[in-house]
Amino acid sequence: DHWLFQKTLADWFKFRPKLGMDSVLEALKLYKADQRTIVAPSYWQGLGCGGQRCGDTRRYALRESQPFGQTEVDRILAALEGVERNLYQFSLEAGLRTSELIALIWNDFDMERKVIHVRRACVRCRIKETKTSSGWRTVPLYKSAQEAITSQLSLKPNTDGYVFFDPKHNRRWAGDQVIRKRVWMKAIERSGVKYRNPYQTRHTYA
Repeated sequence: DHWLFQKTLADWFKFRPKLGMDSVLEALKLYKADQRTIVAPSYWQGLGCGGQRCGDTRRYALRESQPFGQTEVDRILAALEGVERNLYQFSLEAGLRTSELIALIWNDFDMERKVIHVRRACVRCRIKETKTSSGWRTVPLYKSAQEAITSQLSLKPNTDGYVFFDPKHNRRWAGDQVIRKRVWMKAIERSGVKYRNPYQTRHTYA
């Protein structure tokens, strides 16, 4: 791995002028969460990398905006079925984080107004609500998202009342990494679409 990822916390801030504060904080956040770490190529300049990523490039995948095109979306959804298809069809049309999707309950939906109230997320496998109501947000439900929810309603309900559940255990998903590894990565492989991380569904929505 590149020397940058072998440094102590003090070293991170020592090299802060070269990287930019935001990039350091983002990289640290992802590194601590054991996720793929990113520092934009422009920040590698002057660090002996020639403006390119160093070390294991599979680990340092770019987190720049890489939205899916409609053809790619169709191919991804065609590679999924049941609860898993509903989850990502809804995600692509509502723009929620995976952690927020996991925490959705039916009372969060207002089908008359065609909106959903986002009030909680699954953090480190635990459901946590925002500390204040100012952290809540209301998201409109467009046609494809409504269709995903209607399909989800037609399925046999799970045991704990969460909207999107793990069909293997019939209860809410344990965390976003479980979904990424067991559902997302396999669906991308089957679809033949170029791999991007699940966060790109938010960019696709935007």
